Amino acid sequence: MTEALPQTIGGRLAGATILLTGATGFVAKAILATALRSLPEVGELRLLLRAADDAAAEVRLREQVLSSSAFADLDPRVTEAALAGGRLRAFACDLTAPHLGLPVSGPLEDVDVAIHCAASVSFQQPLDEMLELNVIGTANLAAALREASPAVRFVHVSTAYAAGVRTGLVLERPSGQSPGEPDLDAQAELDAARSWRQGLEADSRLPDHQERFVRDARQEIGPAGAPAIGARAERARRAWVFTQLVDRGRARARA
Repeated sequence: MTEALPQTIGGRLAGATILLTGATGFVAKAILATALRSLPEVGELRLLLRAADDAAAEVRLREQVLSSSAFADLDPRVTEAALAGGRLRAFACDLTAPHLGLPVSGPLEDVDVAIHCAASVSFQQPLDEMLELNVIGTANLAAALREASPAVRFVHVSTAYAAGVRTGLVLERPSGQSPGEPDLDAQAELDAARSWRQGLEADSRLPDHQERFVRDARQEIGPAGAPAIGARAERARRAWVFTQLVDRGRARARA
């Protein structure tokens, strides 16, 4: 006779290793605070944070995560005990880097549950940057976890906007199984967005644009000298490229 599984969340996760990304964001902070407060049975809580190294990741954990209001009603002794005992740990990670910038044997090993909250949620970001983090980064994480922890349960936190502009009931189905879903190639979309950036960077340096940037800069700051005008013109060039990329990304997303 098969032994019945525990019915509580704490019971099901007793002794488990949980990997969490995006802990500096709103949702992941709430998840972490809840786990520390209500799930003492959990074995390890491993956080992947963008940082130069693990020491810098721990600084981010203390200064940008644990100091937030989400942990205001949590006994500090609980957090300090989790840190001191190695139950709560932070690791430097880059989702867009090969193998996430992590060592082969590292925080991805023996993970039972991965909760992926890291993403860009800005509507003012170029398409290539969003695709690199939200799409390619997610695929990189899933592939690395599959290799290091084949039995991992992967939870991907997204937003309502990922389903597009729809009305009525929107079912959660694997990609490619929803009626009328466009057949998209993520890598092709990213390649195209990168080519937009290259083309706009080149166009922004053409004489017509450069003359306009310099003329506008001279009008804004007056007779401040060539270096100041040049610096203002370069900032204007970069802002123009950024705006063009955002506009193109929005148009492509709507399409």
